[in-house]
Amino acid sequence: MMNLLKKIIYILTVCFLVSCNSNTSIQEYFVNAKDNDKLIGLDIDPGMFVSLKEGASQESVDVLASIGKVNIVAYRLTETDSISKAKVDFYTTERLKIKEVIKNNDLESLFKFNSKEKSVSLLYKESGSELIDEVIVFAYDDTMGFVLVRVTGDNIDPAKIIKVMNSKEFDVSEGKIKDLIKKVM
Repeated sequence: MMNLLKKIIYILTVCFLVSCNSNTSIQEYFVNAKDNDKLIGLDIDPGMFVSLKEGASQESVDVLASIGKVNIVAYRLTETDSISKAKVDFYTTERLKIKEVIKNNDLESLFKFNSKEKSVSLLYKESGSELIDEVIVFAYDDTMGFVLVRVTGDNIDPAKIIKVMNSKEFDVSEGKIKDLIKKVM
């Protein structure tokens, strides 16, 4: 009976926390997450990982300039010691908060993959006809944790990004990207 009461209280608490944040913007979530020492929060200049090769076209310069910054919030469940109930509860609460924030921010879905314990969503916010101001990636794994990535910019043109990436006018620092992934996961 006591376990049932604890579960009901937990579910009501999660619902309360999620409903309190139902009007939170993506930006507000990232700002608030920086104040939470349980979360990993990073703000990244894309120029740290991507640079243009000498002689790159003006189109390539414009594409890179259209991408403003990358924000990352992550929570790692896996550690060398066992995962506590408190960590799982925090993970569950934060994951539900993020899902609610995403749901309430007029984002269009570009890609979604779901399984029982894992999910990856790629979403975007349009700024006009076929241009994007914001790209959101939310991925979670109930055994590892979650990561929320926000790429902001000004009139990002996905078609031009793909074209420029195929032109091979970018240098990508794979080592720096691997270091970032290790830091987050």
